[in-house]
Amino acid sequence: MKPPTIPEFVPNPDNPDDRTVRLTLTSARIGDSKLSKDGEKLYYPAAYDKGYNLWVLSTRTRETGSCLKLTPAAAA
Repeated sequence: MKPPTIPEFVPNPDNPDDRTVRLTLTSARIGDSKLSKDGEKLYYPAAYDKGYNLWVLSTRTRETGSCLKLTPAAAA
């Protein structure tokens, strides 16, 4: 059985603001982010109070939760 052909990607430079998607619900300052290997979870640190919390977002359900509090020394 022959695999389906995938159309060639052709970028569209028109109206880039129409294609912007907000990934998180937070308005806090976000550091770097990492996507899990299976693409199911997005992990990111966000600044809160006097330190950072490590947050996880489920890419399918959009469920978000804090999974770890980071101390200022650990966040550096």
